[in-house]
Amino acid sequence: MTRPVVAFCLVAAAIAALVGGADATRPHHGVERQVAAAPEQVPVESASLVCPRTSGSSGGSNRLALVAPAHVGTGVAQLRSRDPRTPLPRLALDAAGTASVVDSRLVAAEPVVTATGTLASGIVADTVLRVDDGPSRGILGGRCVAPATEFWFLGAATSVGRQSSLTLTNVDPLPAVVDVSFTAPKGPVNAPTSRGITIGPGQARTIHLETVAPGEGYLLVHISARAGRVGAFLLQHVLYANAPGGADFIPPVISPELVSVVPGLPNGIGFRRVVIGNPGADDATVKLTLVTSDGSFVPAGLESVSMAGHSTKMIDVTEPLAQQSGAVRVESDQPVVVSAVADTGPRLRNFGEFAWSAAVPPLEGPTPVGVTTIARGRSTIFLSAPSAGGTVLVTTLGVGGAVISPPRRIGVGAGRTVAVDLPPQTSAAFSVVLELVQGAGPVYAARELLELGARGPLYTIEPVVSGRGLAVLRPVVADLRVSQLD
Repeated sequence: MTRPVVAFCLVAAAIAALVGGADATRPHHGVERQVAAAPEQVPVESASLVCPRTSGSSGGSNRLALVAPAHVGTGVAQLRSRDPRTPLPRLALDAAGTASVVDSRLVAAEPVVTATGTLASGIVADTVLRVDDGPSRGILGGRCVAPATEFWFLGAATSVGRQSSLTLTNVDPLPAVVDVSFTAPKGPVNAPTSRGITIGPGQARTIHLETVAPGEGYLLVHISARAGRVGAFLLQHVLYANAPGGADFIPPVISPELVSVVPGLPNGIGFRRVVIGNPGADDATVKLTLVTSDGSFVPAGLESVSMAGHSTKMIDVTEPLAQQSGAVRVESDQPVVVSAVADTGPRLRNFGEFAWSAAVPPLEGPTPVGVTTIARGRSTIFLSAPSAGGTVLVTTLGVGGAVISPPRRIGVGAGRTVAVDLPPQTSAAFSVVLELVQGAGPVYAARELLELGARGPLYTIEPVVSGRGLAVLRPVVADLRVSQLD
């Protein structure tokens, strides 16, 4: 047999084998496709949290607190710096309780918390920076966040006297590519330099918003990662003719929703403002309901508020919240995002302060909240039940999980807000755990810290977000039709 004939036979045999194999693997008529089992929820056993950087705020005292509730079991949560050239003090938590550290190195670093074991399902970390004087004067409270592919922030301003800086942090081993878009009260902002931002592994990037969206107020900021994940933080400074007007982190907002609840608006002097962002192209009609200590009501003129597509709007609710603390519930016929800002008001020969809250999900399971103060100040938990009421168990934890005050059962009536003043603690490190133990809810929560400095009040609000708890594990099913030859 000649070589060409041999070659032809070999090729023919290979084609026959390939076709035969494809026929053998092709699902025949009448044979049902494998059906995947339902997704399974399993406890989270590994978590990373990125904490905000507060560099540029010199002269401050910074504290970082780790908190875990009793139900999470065991594991290890540890603190490290994003940049290994900036070592941080050892801080570890291996059981329910509170761990806290005060260290000046936290100001310049971007702390990263890693947790393993069942402890990871409920770990919470936050930072509090107190600055008594200078342009950054105030209490800056920032929640440590899990890296994600998307963040929304609402309320940043770049008009005269306002400075806003957005920090994007990548703690993963691969680069992240991020787009940042801005929407102002009158429409989208053209900011081409904020698209396609590459952040290397273990790197961070800070964007000063006045350089990309100058002269704007109440910006909606949307961060979307094309590749990788990031942690995102938005810091706001206010100056009134060279007099400090406060500084704080604007907390991230949940994704656009038809119904949103912003908790933690205290009563008192100073303004109270709700900010709504409409990221879609369609116009929206929104309705505002205030959920206060005296009950729920719709302020006059806020039964139906029109918003153009791709816009933001500020709504003043100072007067109805002057005498009673509350939350705001926003209903819309188009998905919107919502935040709110409160101010301590002018003080005689003293400076005021402001604080931001944002729409968050309701409490889900035992939820730890860091309330550690730098100096001795006042800590308040706001609980709001916009629809059905409930009973919330408030437990104060010290270092090592010790309960340092008797648990309190707080009843929250339907359509009402309750302010829970926490007793001053002599211990430097403490926290509370909130748990809905009776009633339908849902219940929303926020934490307020108020301290008195030498030149007036220092103030921050943090809307409370429950830990991840469970992750969805989706089963994989073999389906050879994916590679079927037709």
